[in-house]
Amino acid sequence: MSKLRRFIERIQISSVLRLIFLLNIIDALLTAVWIRSGIANEANPVMSYLISQGIATFVITKVLCVLVAVTILWNFRALFFARVVSIFALVVMMAVIIYHAVGIHLVANP
Repeated sequence: MSKLRRFIERIQISSVLRLIFLLNIIDALLTAVWIRSGIANEANPVMSYLISQGIATFVITKVLCVLVAVTILWNFRALFFARVVSIFALVVMMAVIIYHAVGIHLVANP
């Protein structure tokens, strides 16, 4: 068994999934702030439509979609593939939060 595989199998998947869910909530709220302030537009057409229906609709739908995905990953947590997908999703969510942080910095320091 490779070192990478052993490393992935030792990761606490529950912590990874909780972080994904938390970072998604932060992303949804920050996205709502950006859009309401007029600084940004939502690039995802589905999410853009939901925003046009109201910020609350957008945030609730986004959170529920990720909750469903996290629940599916939790149910398949014994599979190596589900663990890899979970870790990849966490890395993506971390990148999104970094993107928000850079944006906040750029707006605060013109």
